[in-house]
Amino acid sequence: MIKKLDQEKLNLIIALCAMMVSLASFYATYLQAKAANKQVKIMTMPVIQFLQSNYDLDDDKPSIYFELYNVGSSPALLKDFSINYEQTTYHTAREFLNACCQQEYQEFIKKLTNNDDASSLDKGNIITSTLSNRLIPANSKNRMFALSYGERSYDLWKKLDKERRKISVDFCFCSPLGGCYRSANQGTSMEIETCTTNNN
Repeated sequence: MIKKLDQEKLNLIIALCAMMVSLASFYATYLQAKAANKQVKIMTMPVIQFLQSNYDLDDDKPSIYFELYNVGSSPALLKDFSINYEQTTYHTAREFLNACCQQEYQEFIKKLTNNDDASSLDKGNIITSTLSNRLIPANSKNRMFALSYGERSYDLWKKLDKERRKISVDFCFCSPLGGCYRSANQGTSMEIETCTTNNN
């Protein structure tokens, strides 16, 4: 009788150990799959950086520009972008120009409007683009604003070159593969549930 009880206990212990091993194996597999999914998500997520400069290396000439560079491995759909300047938020480059350099900007616009040779780029010109729902492919840049240096843009260019150093930016983008992210300047992107949109 004692031997029978001992055998039953031994069988129970073996069964419990087998169950614990199975549970541990299942949990290890779950953690491994979770880590693998996370790694795949990181490897395939878009990574957006904000760049600004006062010289265009591609054209080899002075030009103040703002652009977003997707250094990630998948495309990004830009949902929201804002420029923060002196504790105020602006959602377009034109709004920012009116805030930082209103007099110079208005004079520049008058020169563009009144000049018969307004299309001459060597005299200074301005280019802006709409940001709302803009798709930025992987490993590509999207220039949202550019002011070329020239006789017509000289005053605005000098003023903007000084004031642009005071700005910070905030933007939100989503991946077509799923997931939305918010980033500031060149900081780390933080995953969020959804992006709030503004009319750019």
